[in-house]
Amino acid sequence: MDRTDLPPPPTPGPPGPFDPHRVRDHHEHGRRTGDVTTTCHLFVQQSQVTQLLECSLDASRTVPETLQLPRETALMSHAHYKREEILAGLDIATWEKKQSGHREGVAWSHVYSTDAFLVTLKKDATRFSPTTMYRDYAVSPSQFHWESQSGLGAKTQTGQRYLAKEKGATNTLMFVRNTSSDEIGDGAAFLNLGTLQFAQWSGTERPMQITWDLDRHMPAETFLQASAAR
Repeated sequence: MDRTDLPPPPTPGPPGPFDPHRVRDHHEHGRRTGDVTTTCHLFVQQSQVTQLLECSLDASRTVPETLQLPRETALMSHAHYKREEILAGLDIATWEKKQSGHREGVAWSHVYSTDAFLVTLKKDATRFSPTTMYRDYAVSPSQFHWESQSGLGAKTQTGQRYLAKEKGATNTLMFVRNTSSDEIGDGAAFLNLGTLQFAQWSGTERPMQITWDLDRHMPAETFLQASAAR
């Protein structure tokens, strides 16, 4: 068939009436799809931000900070130290000074007017005698229950110094570690929890049982270890 034999194309008629509803519906569907996508993106972003904030908060609790003591010291809260470093940092003992006599977990610094409590949470019966199995544990991330040496009474000079802390007479630091030895069998380092404030005394005479408020919340991992020692 020759092209000339084809019928002419139909003449286009006038445009149909404008339907605003069809146009609006078309755009509405597109916008709702976009809203769902945007909402999903926002949800993912908010979830990620929340996780980052939680991680940052926990990390901020482990950042070393300067101690608020009468004199400057190299020791910082939420940093780890060996026993010798703690004694040296508080001018209690150095390599030139005798370091013996500080094996019961307490040390007094005249220079800093500070008591240092060195706590081992998991006390091995093969290394600790019955009189040194102190009941030391975390009550909360900001509170710690501590027990004095078995022979220390509230009426002793040291006991009176502890009780006077209720009025802020002297300073107190606490250092904790989970076990006595590290992975290679050496003496494990202590985590410096920082300065403490006297909260309450149970009234027991020997040993003294005192609850302390921490000026910094202990790290989450340390709290889990310390609360398990209860």
